Amino acid sequence: MGQPFKPYEGNDPYIFISYARKDEARVLPILETLDRAGYRIWYDAGIHAGSLWTEVLIERVEECAVFLAFFSPAFNASEFCFEETDHAYRERKAIVPVHLDPMGKGDLRPLFRLLGSRQGLRRHLFDSDAAFVERLGEEPVFAPCKAAPRIPADAWNKDDTIQWYLDGDGVLTIAKNEDLSSDGSVPMPDYTFNWERGSTAPWIPSREKIRSVVIRDDIDTIGRYAFWDCAGLTSVTISDSVTSIGWGAFSGCAGLTSVTIPDSVTSIGVAAFYDCAGLTSVTIPAGAKLGDNAFPKRVRIIRRPPL
Repeated sequence: MGQPFKPYEGNDPYIFISYARKDEARVLPILETLDRAGYRIWYDAGIHAGSLWTEVLIERVEECAVFLAFFSPAFNASEFCFEETDHAYRERKAIVPVHLDPMGKGDLRPLFRLLGSRQGLRRHLFDSDAAFVERLGEEPVFAPCKAAPRIPADAWNKDDTIQWYLDGDGVLTIAKNEDLSSDGSVPMPDYTFNWERGSTAPWIPSREKIRSVVIRDDIDTIGRYAFWDCAGLTSVTISDSVTSIGWGAFSGCAGLTSVTIPDSVTSIGVAAFYDCAGLTSVTIPAGAKLGDNAFPKRVRIIRRPPL
């Protein structure tokens, strides 16, 4: 089978693909489907002629956001796959096992047995690559590795510093106003709130349509009351340019079941996620400062140790 696409070579978050060459005929169609769905992925076709194989693999593992390992008997027997996975484990990467075949724990090497106890994905249970990739897309860990869809310039709504666009699938994208000539990121404005009209954020009149929010990497703060009472909101992608989350920013987002807060965030404001009934636990940076009632009292807060 020929190379279906070029592996990702940029600096944005990407998925490192670890697989056994004997499984190539099964894995490459999955990768092709991931590529068509917009995911940035890197696999060994990205090793150029004249490069030192192991040095390239080590570098790409160290720079990846997610390590996707395709478990199979051939993977279990491959020294290359073991070395890649061992390095990803030592680098504390987000490792997601994909089981191409049903395998018992007793059939796996100790490291793979350890990783196999994590929540993985079982390709062999899906009828098609498309169905499998759709399921993979439901996992928040992969969200940063998916390229943002191109939004026509005339579709954006704009104010002084930011622009936003709500698409037909309920995805609200917020970015720096492209008309600004200044370099660097910008803060999202702080909005006001009262009990009669709610938040003054400009997308609030359409809040019933909002299902997910994407904060792009040219935004450095999330404003006060920005998404107050967006009850249909289920997922949030926060770029690692964001350093603070304002007072009441996501309060009342009852449908929000998980949120990934990057290490760049140093403060989470008063009642930022208050009354988010769907949250049960959240992982935050070790040094992040929490305002009063930043999360509901029943939410388990896990401090992520610094790398």
